[in-house]
Amino acid sequence: MAIGLEIEIAVPIDGLSALQVSAIRADVAAANLANGFNPRNTAAGMRVRTLTEITGRVAYGTIVAPANGFRIDCDHDDRVHTPIVWPPYEGGKDSLVEIVMDPPAETLADFNTTIDNIQTWINTMVLQTNNLTRRWVNGLAPNRSVGPLTWIAGGGHPGLPTRARRPNHNLKGSIQVNLGIDLREYHSMLKWFANSKFARSKNEPDQAAQIAYRQGKHAIREAVDLGRTLTAQYLAAMTPTNRARTGNLRGLRGWITHMALYMKRGLLLATPGGTAKNLAPALLKSPPAIAAQYGMTADESTYFTNNRTAITNSILTALGRAPLGGAALNTVDVFAAYPNYTLDELTDLASGVVPLTGGALPNPTGVGPARSGNVHLQGLPNVAVGAGIIGCGAGTRGGVVTEFRTIPGLYEGVAEWRRLGGQFFQQAYSRNRRSGLNP
Repeated sequence: MAIGLEIEIAVPIDGLSALQVSAIRADVAAANLANGFNPRNTAAGMRVRTLTEITGRVAYGTIVAPANGFRIDCDHDDRVHTPIVWPPYEGGKDSLVEIVMDPPAETLADFNTTIDNIQTWINTMVLQTNNLTRRWVNGLAPNRSVGPLTWIAGGGHPGLPTRARRPNHNLKGSIQVNLGIDLREYHSMLKWFANSKFARSKNEPDQAAQIAYRQGKHAIREAVDLGRTLTAQYLAAMTPTNRARTGNLRGLRGWITHMALYMKRGLLLATPGGTAKNLAPALLKSPPAIAAQYGMTADESTYFTNNRTAITNSILTALGRAPLGGAALNTVDVFAAYPNYTLDELTDLASGVVPLTGGALPNPTGVGPARSGNVHLQGLPNVAVGAGIIGCGAGTRGGVVTEFRTIPGLYEGVAEWRRLGGQFFQQAYSRNRRSGLNP
């Protein structure tokens, strides 16, 4: 199976060149001379602010290409930025380091090896920045430096070689977890997360954020419960033969859980945190076609397709949303706050559309041994070995990739990152070895 962490840490980075830092050094001196009481708002001070808040701000994306199991991206968060300080503490405003496991680890041993390599990079970074008190010039790439804004003496102006470490510069990471999981265990994995210590809203000190995290957790629980309730109703109306052929609808239960979570969050009138990705506290990054091919028996897929409108209507009604009332699925938006996807795109098992993510993961992911539940489950295709396949291996069951996006709180240091990722891995690992028919 595959696991990947995305760890956003409050380590400032900037995109300033040597010439631009020289200009800042001269303008800081000029601003101090022009107005010792308010240098920020002098002409020279404004030039410094432009360089450190606009010019030096690094664009989103990869800065250091994948090596040793991870890459380094730039992300943005106000928690790394120190406002109204002179000289500015950050040369790139709110630009910060994001460590992304790439490729995802397939085994716990692979995971620990990558975390060890990340620890090595962290050790180097802390040494080069003197524990985040000076700038590591070009530490990531040309004109991509790490640490607070400092400079050497030059041009007749004094240097700023070290700065007292700011409390908002640290190794506290906000973490997102990408996991390969059997669709037939999707609901179980989400239930574990919602009931785990990692989903506690009080992990986040900000009370407004706590409310948002609680809403996300409750939405997961409601979706899990609805998946259980509806599949129990459908199973009760089936013959034993049909229950066997559909694998007790365990794949459908995972799929209903996914649909219900998105439809529940569709009631929100604004995007949490200003990004549509936060509408779903757990994002499904694999397209429906992959989920169905590797997670449902043929009879199970047929059952859902034949009853798709009725099942969707049952979910809407249970969540307190307006029923379809004869409206076509392709005319109803999933999300009130982000009307870019319809219920048809969300629910069509032949679809390649993946709402809210930056793009679908078109290949299946191998997540565990072939299912043993019954002959119908054993007939599900295994993931073939090939280029672009994540977590693959001969005779592995196919799964989907889900991202646990909204994990409350910050986790400081490599040991905590390892502990969190290890627990997610173990929970998915045990579920990905179940029979596919029963827990």
